[in-house]
Amino acid sequence: MDRVVRRTRFNGRKCARRGTDQSADLRQEIDALKAQIAELQRKVSETEIARKLRNAVDSIEATTGRLIPHLDAEWPDAPVRLMIPDLTVKVIRGTRDDYLWEIGSGANWLAYHVALTLALQVFFLDLPHHPVPGLLIYDQPSQVYFPRRTAGDTGADPVTWRDDDVVAVRKVFALLGEQVTAARDRLQVIVLDHADEDVWGDLPNVILAEEWRDRALVPFDWLEEE
Repeated sequence: MDRVVRRTRFNGRKCARRGTDQSADLRQEIDALKAQIAELQRKVSETEIARKLRNAVDSIEATTGRLIPHLDAEWPDAPVRLMIPDLTVKVIRGTRDDYLWEIGSGANWLAYHVALTLALQVFFLDLPHHPVPGLLIYDQPSQVYFPRRTAGDTGADPVTWRDDDVVAVRKVFALLGEQVTAARDRLQVIVLDHADEDVWGDLPNVILAEEWRDRALVPFDWLEEE
């Protein structure tokens, strides 16, 4: 009888200890899950998202401000504010905050668009993982300065450019080439333009890929096949 009692007590203590061990394992698992939940809540919290967005915008604005002086902007030293809800920028001039559409001038529009799109690429290329391709395409940036050379201009006569306009356009191409070089083969910029090579030639990393003048980008025989 005593042996039965001792065995029963032993089995009871054994079961109690096993339950204690299982409870400890369960508490550890619960603590680990709570830590994961806290980390996920931190990542999706509105405050954290707003902080990361503000940091990203600050970085893009700073890069835009650094690039603008290399272009033909009217206020090269004025701070720039990226307005995400309006998909535009503001130029801060003293006590004035002017939207891009308020300051006018094709040269200003070109300068801020080029600087901002390059700044966006700089930001994304600095991230270890991002879904944005390293590619920018600009269509006729020189038309701001050379409106006479348009897609319908098929004349073979050479065009005379004003010196200050040539300088302004070369600034655009020079900056594009510099940023491609700085990106170390991770950024490609394609410019479709009617400006002659005497405007953009002899600039580092600015290369003529093809000239479609008098031939058109889309071959005429493609249209005739229909």
